[in-house]
Amino acid sequence: MYHTADSTEEADHLVTRFQADFSSLEKELEGFHPQILGLMPKAKDILPVWKLQDRDPLPTWCRGRLLLVGDAAHPMLPNQGQGTWMDEISERMKNFEDVRRPRASLVQLVSRYPYYVNGVEVIKDRLIEYMAADELPPAGNPNDMRRWLFNLRS
Repeated sequence: MYHTADSTEEADHLVTRFQADFSSLEKELEGFHPQILGLMPKAKDILPVWKLQDRDPLPTWCRGRLLLVGDAAHPMLPNQGQGTWMDEISERMKNFEDVRRPRASLVQLVSRYPYYVNGVEVIKDRLIEYMAADELPPAGNPNDMRRWLFNLRS
């Protein structure tokens, strides 16, 4: 059950009016199909009530190198069966990971070393688990890592 609230006060009231116990659940489900009501005795616990909220669409989901995803970008009420399209999203998320993970993993590992140590040189064997040797940052001096990282030209 849900109800669209016009104000925060009304939303708070809607959440607090429903006590999470079997008698309250039975009252909320009054009028539902008998098969639904027949499931109630099988429940061991009643889950807490969550206040659902949404907002109008944002004009953009990204700014510079920041990208909002999921509910951070588009919170919505669960009324349209949104889970039905997750296979396509899962494939796209895997594509994102395939592109992003190698570079992020390399930077994560090299960041364990202070700026004056050439981490690429120290752990090159480990880094090629994530990226081909010819794609690694140069191992000449520590500043080469920064040039590679920020795509700077000498």
